[in-house]
Amino acid sequence: MSRFLLTLLAALLLTLAAAQGSNLQAEVARHLFSSFGSGEDVQHVKGTNAQVAPLNKRPREGQEALRIDFEQAPRPAVTFSAGEKPWDWSAYGALAFDLTNPSGEEISFGLRIDDDLAANDANHSVGGHSTIGPKQSVSYAYPLGPSSPMANGMRGGPPYPGIEPIIYASMKRINEGHITAFQLFLDRPPGPRTLILDNIRLLPPVSYDGIVDRFGQYTRADWPGKLKEESEFASRRAEEEAAIQAVSSLPDRDEYGGWAAGPRVEATGFFRTLKRDGKWWLVTPNGHLFLSFGVDTIALTEGPTIVEGRERLFTWLPSPHSAPSLSIACAPGDSTPSPTGRTRLSTT
Repeated sequence: MSRFLLTLLAALLLTLAAAQGSNLQAEVARHLFSSFGSGEDVQHVKGTNAQVAPLNKRPREGQEALRIDFEQAPRPAVTFSAGEKPWDWSAYGALAFDLTNPSGEEISFGLRIDDDLAANDANHSVGGHSTIGPKQSVSYAYPLGPSSPMANGMRGGPPYPGIEPIIYASMKRINEGHITAFQLFLDRPPGPRTLILDNIRLLPPVSYDGIVDRFGQYTRADWPGKLKEESEFASRRAEEEAAIQAVSSLPDRDEYGGWAAGPRVEATGFFRTLKRDGKWWLVTPNGHLFLSFGVDTIALTEGPTIVEGRERLFTWLPSPHSAPSLSIACAPGDSTPSPTGRTRLSTT
């Protein structure tokens, strides 16, 4: 190939790359709600027992920020209002922002999003809470629409990389196509508090497809101990049994962990509670007292995992015909098989 053609091809590739970069920057800009780079951004912010001011410092490189000084009040807040024309966020998956805590104390904060001018905490709004540690800069996101956990029958959904989810406290959804305002607030701060807000943006929807593998584990992350193959069940059980056997039993304990050298009460054959000398105790089946520093229950009363309408979340689901051979029981209608057997109580 001639030097001229090589030069022409290189120029063409550089042009295409520049065009793609320009399109990518335009796409990012369309998602950016406010970076407080102009005074106009600040004009739409209303403080209630809070003062706002542009900040020339840049907690996130390339952007200016908004300093918020919250007063000591029952609920100091800053509100961003859409004005006469509500915002349409129906195509997005989350509202995100960067927050900096310049103080030496942890700060708890809340976020509320409204879809009506008459909204309050109970109606026409959704919200959540989170905390930011001293001297920290953190990115947060609150899920919207089909990306919200509740829309998928969950309390928490797939995360956005590098972004902390705000604890989702709402049991309902709002009209994401008619957003009238959102606010950042503090609940009864013990004194004046300052936060630096930056880069308010709308994130694309997050997919829930295939987030659960055949072992019930999250598919989009890896961690020590994550099960990969069925053959690992046997080896891990053997390792656990060996670890248990290697731990010596506590002295003066019965087979259930009760206080063998302590007072003996009636043996009923069951675990129970007993008030003795004005104090409550737990009692083992053979009548020995014990204390529990943590009670965990494994029960079927919370209901099985919903499958109907959420099949896309699972990479594998058992066939209804396989249930008898697996010794599992299917709840009627919209649920996955649940383990059979009695409810057990484990305590430490």
